[in-house]
Amino acid sequence: MSMTTLNHIYSKDEVRNAIQIMIDYLTNEVLADESDKPAEPLKFKVPSASTSEVSNITGQSYSWHSLRHYCLENELEFHQVEVGRLTVNSYPAQAWLVVHGVNLDKVFSAN
Repeated sequence: MSMTTLNHIYSKDEVRNAIQIMIDYLTNEVLADESDKPAEPLKFKVPSASTSEVSNITGQSYSWHSLRHYCLENELEFHQVEVGRLTVNSYPAQAWLVVHGVNLDKVFSAN
């Protein structure tokens, strides 16, 4: 079934939620399979980004609340950056991938 077909049957939010559930499930499966191996940090070319930076490129808005919550629960550090005249938080690529399904390497390489 194509994504176009899914959009006719379900709302964008329903499709987005279903995709996020699948990402969470697959992420948990991979983590469970590798739980006996020493953890290696994920490596990204673009280590972090703010919601403003990603929104400016993709044209979509993203919740910083869920990114912050994920970082705090998983002991990931985020830092502040200047975007225009504002100081905002820049969240790690891992949080973006898990929370919003956004691969920062792909987003910033497409720009």
